[in-house]
Amino acid sequence: EDNKINDLAKMLYDDAKKDHYYPDFQPTDPADQMNWYKFNRTYTENLTRAMGKGLSFCYNPSITDANSVKNVEDATTMISYAYNSDPSEMLEVLNELITKNIINANDKVFFCSFANFQVNKDDKFRKSNLGNTNAPTVGAQVDDNPFEKIARKVKKFIIVHTSGVDIYSRKWCCYELTRALMSLQQSAGENQIYMTGSKAYCRKVKAALMKL
Repeated sequence: EDNKINDLAKMLYDDAKKDHYYPDFQPTDPADQMNWYKFNRTYTENLTRAMGKGLSFCYNPSITDANSVKNVEDATTMISYAYNSDPSEMLEVLNELITKNIINANDKVFFCSFANFQVNKDDKFRKSNLGNTNAPTVGAQVDDNPFEKIARKVKKFIIVHTSGVDIYSRKWCCYELTRALMSLQQSAGENQIYMTGSKAYCRKVKAALMKL
């Protein structure tokens, strides 16, 4: 049985190696950047596939089954970002937010790539020992509309701009913002909405303004 699992694990790794975005490998074209779609496929999916739950739950030892999720504290902060943005720019912004204490140790952060289970129903390993047939599909999670629930629940809603893509070109990001604005209006000033961006994004905006 152990040999069978090891064979499946090697198959999984060999499959991931075909994608040059896998964390062990570097892209050959400097202009060809990592984004969250690629990050999920080559890292998050492979780490969580057998567990059948999102990355944040995998790192939470108190989450053992669906019932234990009911005991998890509600998110206090939501990060809104485009999936085709650069994770390295996101890391830079998050470090800055932590340094300025906008995000602190008491916050429970909803970050979609890590909060939701990312493995699609047609994943080739889903029905193997490396998969989890009881895990929710991406479609089922979207149908449950976690984005509205979280955006209207959190006290801090943080919009992160990066250089590669306009966040408002993504319908989900616009939808999240409308929900956060509704919550802000109803909170009598208790909730907060932040808008920030990476250094590369700020340089891009500055260059565009200089051309006006």
